[in-house]
Amino acid sequence: MTTQDEALTRIRQSLQTGRMPDADHLLARAPASDTVLDRAVLIESFTRELQSSGGEVFQPASQEEAIETVVKLIQAVDRRVLAWPDEELPLAGMDAALQAAGIRRITATPAPDPTRRHMQWEALDPIKAGLTGALAGLANTGSLALLSGAHRSRAASLLPEVHIALLPLDHLYPTMAAFFAAYSAQQLTTDASNLVFISGPSRTADIEMITTRGVHGPKRLGVVLLP
Repeated sequence: MTTQDEALTRIRQSLQTGRMPDADHLLARAPASDTVLDRAVLIESFTRELQSSGGEVFQPASQEEAIETVVKLIQAVDRRVLAWPDEELPLAGMDAALQAAGIRRITATPAPDPTRRHMQWEALDPIKAGLTGALAGLANTGSLALLSGAHRSRAASLLPEVHIALLPLDHLYPTMAAFFAAYSAQQLTTDASNLVFISGPSRTADIEMITTRGVHGPKRLGVVLLP
């Protein structure tokens, strides 16, 4: 067995026995005021921080207005959308609304064969809009927590130029510590492939510190806060 094989074997073994760290030590470092912040303060902070990172926040007054907002965002860039299925979205009625608007909904289920999977990604690449849910929002950084899984493809938040995320207002947390304290390790690992935190659109800077958007992900991030 080569050194590389030994290293990979140790990684595989660690993944099988790994566990999420308890959030108690993180919560101990969180400001005491985290638990008493009201919803308006969380919304204001989340909106400010996400906008400072180049993201956009939409706060419709109703579920119907939220659906209209999503449809308009998609129509502005494409007649197709790479989306999670309705049962994985925190907004009922999206499928019917997309059909009524003439928007073709595409869900990504990666093929097991590498060659077929490569062809699949090439076919999905031209789609300009992606629609996902969001597990949580962090008010102090304007970040989104996305939990990918069998029916929650990472491709919907990574491949398209525009990523539209649906975030219920009651899933806003003051800090990452508060977020981890609210979920158990089982909730964050069962039927999940990864947990990722997104802070604004994709940004890359070269050696001259010139920032370019969209090199490794969406150029635009729009978060629809659901009442």
